[in-house]
Amino acid sequence: RAALKLADPYRGLSVEELQRLLAKTQADLAQAAEAQDFERCASLDALVKTLEQKRDQAIMALPAMPRAELEVHILGVELELEDAVEAQDFDRCQELHVKLDSLRERRKESPTYDEMLERQGSVQAQIDAAMQRKDYGECSRLKNELKGLENRMAEVDRGASASAETLQAEIDALQQQLDQAVASKQFSACSGLKKQMKDLHTQMDALPSPETLAAERETLQGDIEAATEAKNYRRKAEILVRLKQIDELLPPAGAPPSSGEEAAGGDGSAALDKENAPPEFETRKDLEARITDVSKKLKDAMGRKDFTSCADLQPELDRLQELRSTFPTYAELTTKINSLQRELSAAMASKDFAKCTTIQQELDKALQERSTMPPPKSTPLPPPAATKPVAVVSAAPLAPAVAKVSSTRASGAPKPPTVPKQVQKQQGGRKVSKLRPK
Repeated sequence: RAALKLADPYRGLSVEELQRLLAKTQADLAQAAEAQDFERCASLDALVKTLEQKRDQAIMALPAMPRAELEVHILGVELELEDAVEAQDFDRCQELHVKLDSLRERRKESPTYDEMLERQGSVQAQIDAAMQRKDYGECSRLKNELKGLENRMAEVDRGASASAETLQAEIDALQQQLDQAVASKQFSACSGLKKQMKDLHTQMDALPSPETLAAERETLQGDIEAATEAKNYRRKAEILVRLKQIDELLPPAGAPPSSGEEAAGGDGSAALDKENAPPEFETRKDLEARITDVSKKLKDAMGRKDFTSCADLQPELDRLQELRSTFPTYAELTTKINSLQRELSAAMASKDFAKCTTIQQELDKALQERSTMPPPKSTPLPPPAATKPVAVVSAAPLAPAVAKVSSTRASGAPKPPTVPKQVQKQQGGRKVSKLRPK
């Protein structure tokens, strides 16, 4: 044992003891840096890293503590530290500060569901950046970390910290994944998604009512005064943690009830979740896609005579179809675009560039929305009436005009010589040398 102690002087030290040594070493390092004793700075910096490693190992060796219990411990030490500072009991302050640091370090090993969810988004962004850099080694490491986070998120107990709004948001996200899985015929994934939705609905049903929470809050506010007077920091911390949870669970004053509280049934067995609040659609194309999807589900349910699902789907389809009136048609968008283009031209002519920017943004949005919509089909012209064709008789060509002899003579033209018949017969065979008068 003595040999092990010489090889590792920090072996067997508690988390608080290691944290105390770490705080003293960090203070010595700051003094050495101020005195510009760089050789001592190098040795102290190496010792700081060693103590941090030993402290983290000691924290990992501790028995697992639920995050809620850990938060109560931390808050209790903070409350006691505030009283010690006020009483100027600095020795006690130092002990409490060391204990508080060790508990905060231990908290890093027990992240909440929301903290893991935030870390999941950060890791996914890092994976995308590594893919663009083609750093596949970093991608592999981050993928393993992401998988570990997902496994821990599936096992974490959120307890009473999950509000109705949080649960409903997760149910909505799972519903979208379920719709996509059904559309792509990934039926193996549908079963798992449906089970997750059912578990979330069960958690939502188990949440206490707002009236119950309000009564509990009033009782705890009376108990906190007694705990403060008795300097029972542990009890006061428990009350403050519970009050914070109640504030998160209770809806804000004047807020409408959440869709989860209004939902009927809530076991996830219906074809669609019953929600009174209409879904949000960015464009008319998204709305039409949803209408098409619900129409297909309704048709399939009618085909297999699942009238329970039909009763759920038909009101949903009617409500979605009513939402069509909230989106402009292709023709209305075209009219709006033409109007905006005229306004933009007028603003450019008057050099009102601030107005130009606003109009251009609105114009781009309208053009983008119209690009997602198919243009209306042009109405074909009606075929001609089937009437009997009328025969068209073309006029006969006019005969060429022949000048009359009388008109020729009247015009003063010389009369052509008259050839005797005898000569006319002989012209084709031999030469005529002499003409005989009649």
